[in-house]
Amino acid sequence: TALKEPLAVVADAAGNVYVADAGPHSILKMTKAGQITTLAGKTGKPGTAVGAAAGAQFWLGGTGGLALDAQGNLFVSDGCNGEIRKVAADGTVTTLAGQGTVSCNNVAATPKPIADGTGTSAVFQNPGSMVADGNGGVIVLDSGATATTVRRVSAAGVVTTTTYANPDPVNS
Repeated sequence: TALKEPLAVVADAAGNVYVADAGPHSILKMTKAGQITTLAGKTGKPGTAVGAAAGAQFWLGGTGGLALDAQGNLFVSDGCNGEIRKVAADGTVTTLAGQGTVSCNNVAATPKPIADGTGTSAVFQNPGSMVADGNGGVIVLDSGATATTVRRVSAAGVVTTTTYANPDPVNS
């Protein structure tokens, strides 16, 4: 399996490497021996479906981010869907937070403003890079039209906006 449009990469303590690949809209796993398999998003088509690895779908594009927590859960910032997804070791995908976005839908629509909340009541504009917070959640950069925000997503899916970053610090 060749990489097509890799967006993000993260490695675990065992030496496995995980890649968010926008080409097939999949999460790939590469072992230390170099064997590549599709962990989740096996349909190869963009979408937003949770569940078992075979039927789960992502819409990876634009920005992307991956993070691993201490329990071995893989988190994916599904930028086009405006969701933070959680992938278990067996490839089962759930949505931790977010409710969708217009960022990749080729729709001339005004994006919803970001909103804190729990699960699908939270709104992301374009979640990207992220890091595990050590407590089963993640910290995510969310790029909007006017600013980039730092968002915290708890293990329970509670989203809070921590800070706003000025998109033009030279002229602030």
